[in-house]
Amino acid sequence: KRITMVYATEGNTAFHYAKFAESLFVNAFIVSVLPVTAITDQKDLQECIAYSDVVFIIASTFGEGGPPSMAEEFHKNLLNKAYRFDGMKYAVLGLCSSLYKETLARFGKLIDSEIAIEGGTRVAEISLGDELFNQKQEFEDWIKVNVRHVLQ
Repeated sequence: KRITMVYATEGNTAFHYAKFAESLFVNAFIVSVLPVTAITDQKDLQECIAYSDVVFIIASTFGEGGPPSMAEEFHKNLLNKAYRFDGMKYAVLGLCSSLYKETLARFGKLIDSEIAIEGGTRVAEISLGDELFNQKQEFEDWIKVNVRHVLQ
């Protein structure tokens, strides 16, 4: 099985989680870790989907609900409906801070909902990793749930 870990981060937390997940999966699966900046258009997305049995997305919400700066183009393309996610199996971990209750994980939630609307298939419900309430444990629980889905 082939897993692609896509990350969108401002302060490298999502990147570190993606690399840690890679280390967990690498002995049993073919794993790629990609920054969201690698998906700039539909062609890039289709290559990612074609290569992957499942795509795991770890995305930070930055500031008051926006994407991290590295994901601004991806965010714009999502809002403009520039992507089709047909055939993509996926799961999203939205990294956030409960200091921003009204915009909690807004970017991760947007990714999750837009992929579903545009043809993707969730393998697990979105998980939210709150930096103030044991984000690492939420990440570990998310990984365990998703490993089971990949093994099916």
